[in-house]
Amino acid sequence: MVAGEVLPDYVLSVANNPGGALETGGIGVKDANLAHYPNAHKYFTQDMHDDFMSKIAWGADIRSREHDADCLTLLMRLRDGKHSRDLFNCRYVFVTRN
Repeated sequence: MVAGEVLPDYVLSVANNPGGALETGGIGVKDANLAHYPNAHKYFTQDMHDDFMSKIAWGADIRSREHDADCLTLLMRLRDGKHSRDLFNCRYVFVTRN
């Protein structure tokens, strides 16, 4: 926006409905929770989740920290142990308004 490459109306539209913006771009949105995909739990165990949760130091709100830990856990499980530095080679990415 600052460089004039994106219009403020577009930024506001995406901020109000990030899922819709992703779907418009052909990117699916997956609704999941920690109980989903039990076959993938081996890629990021509950112990790993708890360890990560214990190390989160940002923000005072415990619910926000729990949400961050849950999102990381789900992402790692969905990736099935595969890692890539190239965004376009990742099967799953986490998108947030932050």
